[in-house]
Amino acid sequence: MRGFFRKYYVLQFVSLFAAAGLCVLSYLTILDYFKKNEEQFITSCNDEVIEEITTSLEYGKTLSNYYGISDVLKRAALLLNEGSIIILANKDDEAIASTTEETYFQLERSDYGEVIQEIRNSEDGLEGYLKTFYSYIQIKEELKDSLKKSIIGSMIVFLIMTIFCFVGYKRGASDNRIILLMILGVIIQGIFLTVNYRPEFVKAAQKSAEGTAAYVNSTINDILKKGVVIEEIYDLDEYLEEKRQENDSIASLYIKDLDAENGQNEYILPLYGDNEKRTLAYSISDGYIHRNVLDMALTFIATIVLAIIVMKESMVLSEMITFRRSRLFGLPSDEQYKQIANAIRYGNFLSVTFDYMCLSFSALQIKEWNQGALGMSPITAAALSISICSIADLLGMFFMPYIGKRLKGKKLAVTSSMVMIIANFGCFFTTSTLIMIIMRFFAGVGTAGVKQVRNIVISDGYSCEKERSANLTANNNGVIGGLLCGMGFGGVIAGVFGYQTTFIATAIGYLLYLIFEFFFMPWKLLSKSSNEKENTLADNFIIRLKKTISSMKLLKTIFLIIIPQYFLLMVIVCLIPGRIQSLRLPGVVLTYANLLNGVAGLYLGEHIYKILQNKFKSDIAIQMLVLVTGAVSMMILNVPFFMTAIIILSSILAGLVDGIGTPVSMDIYMGNISIIEGLDDTESLVLYSVLGSAVMSAAPFILELCEKNAVWMYGSGIYLIVCAILLMKKSRRKKVQ
Repeated sequence: MRGFFRKYYVLQFVSLFAAAGLCVLSYLTILDYFKKNEEQFITSCNDEVIEEITTSLEYGKTLSNYYGISDVLKRAALLLNEGSIIILANKDDEAIASTTEETYFQLERSDYGEVIQEIRNSEDGLEGYLKTFYSYIQIKEELKDSLKKSIIGSMIVFLIMTIFCFVGYKRGASDNRIILLMILGVIIQGIFLTVNYRPEFVKAAQKSAEGTAAYVNSTINDILKKGVVIEEIYDLDEYLEEKRQENDSIASLYIKDLDAENGQNEYILPLYGDNEKRTLAYSISDGYIHRNVLDMALTFIATIVLAIIVMKESMVLSEMITFRRSRLFGLPSDEQYKQIANAIRYGNFLSVTFDYMCLSFSALQIKEWNQGALGMSPITAAALSISICSIADLLGMFFMPYIGKRLKGKKLAVTSSMVMIIANFGCFFTTSTLIMIIMRFFAGVGTAGVKQVRNIVISDGYSCEKERSANLTANNNGVIGGLLCGMGFGGVIAGVFGYQTTFIATAIGYLLYLIFEFFFMPWKLLSKSSNEKENTLADNFIIRLKKTISSMKLLKTIFLIIIPQYFLLMVIVCLIPGRIQSLRLPGVVLTYANLLNGVAGLYLGEHIYKILQNKFKSDIAIQMLVLVTGAVSMMILNVPFFMTAIIILSSILAGLVDGIGTPVSMDIYMGNISIIEGLDDTESLVLYSVLGSAVMSAAPFILELCEKNAVWMYGSGIYLIVCAILLMKKSRRKKVQ
């Protein structure tokens, strides 16, 4: 009965987390939609002010002695929603004038959004900024009723689902049926939230379109009041089209006859004087509303899929909790070593999830800031923010055998996790590219420590070869599962909350990882096992490492298998997100690219790998196929049409490369005779991690060039195909022998 309740509580916690996540995601999605519409409206209205200021600058005025600028700003503020504040600042970002009476004032950033527009002279030189602050309070007030409905509705759905699951468990329903029932409840909640918030999408679009149309109508009427005939207004059609394009909520904006029939969702505004027979007509874009509602629904689906995977991976927690409370915990037994393998898988699942949740977003955040560091361009600094993490990981792994002598498994786990928590907190709170890069360096050091903990547990947590193999398999499966959920959750969080929020989520996640490692790992048993398995090899580590690496067989494995494999792992981290950003595709594309990449790697890849093993009977042949697939996944990104579909296909292929290639390359490496004879288990895994980190530190720069230049893209693809051809020759020689 206790086991039943533990399993039930684990699943209920995960489903509660998913339900709460959907509730928060839906509210933040609609809130972000309202903000976007408000910012488009502000940008459209402020264009006239900027044009007036720019014209005055051409006639000799300067921003510092612009007479009457406060009146200009106050007149502009009348067009905006109540509570908006406009500030004029010089190019040094010092305030010159504002619509408030106070010279100095402070805004609560959580209550205001900001729109910054540049003011440039006729030679395109920067003169200053027009900053508009708009209130979130009014937006939140408009959404208050819908938010209450979403919370109450979600609670009702969750409670009903909880009752049904409890009854199902009591009647002996299988775990899969209970999971299916929980997922069904989350799906129903997602449908309810979509229906609940759809009217708010329509209301926000109508409000934004109405505001822009009213502003355009007022501008035209001001001209007509001066006696100008509407047909004589210069470039009126171009002006109306420009304003339409500035606001996605508007489908059409044009002048029409009053007697003409109104179209669907079309609204009219009267024009001044003799032009009363003509009207300004505008219509709301249904397509824009549908796209945003669809984006929210797709985000829900992605979250639900990730919840299913987390539920499946977390099913083992009930068994682990039961064993943790038993007398056998910490004693050498078959069951204990089985639970060590489970802990390796779930620990890897957690750590890799949190690692990859934020890995690619430092680069995207720096590009969004458009801010370099130490003389580097923003693009170079963005690539460095990913590479520096791998460089630190590389350096850390190289020194880990020595650090491990002072900090044993448990202490090393605590120290590494704390470094990760502090570094990711730093990434979240900074607005400096240099600080971001420094914090990513420390995150790489923490990652090296976490990997060393993993290597120690793998090498000390077995008593026979079968258990060692189980540990390695658990390690690979945990890494692949973590890649899936990390990239997936990262995409969802970044798409809804912003890139930088992924770092605070990672910091909190590593706290959970630390609790897991502290509670479920039998550290005393592992320490005892480590003492019994003292290295019996004659030379010290550095001497043996030199001998091992100088082996021609190992060098071929490194250059033809390990380097290409780790390079391909970075495609989903660097190349595909950069491609999505440069094409300005919706954030949901990145979410699904990451999600499908992980699903293909964790589930489809494992299935295909078993089929290929039965067909080829050779890991070398399988790796050849992996390299060709990886080359295709890169080169198709240059196809100039159906870009969303191409990116999704490339992500799936990259996932298969990970799911199939990672265990194959690991098996080939661990089976190399030089590795077997020269290094022990922990040292072998350290060297493998060092090689991987070295490749991953250089890969972002190469992939950045691939994203910008087709020659680099095709060149990298050809390199992978050449490696596959050389492996074919190696495979043929083995057959002859």
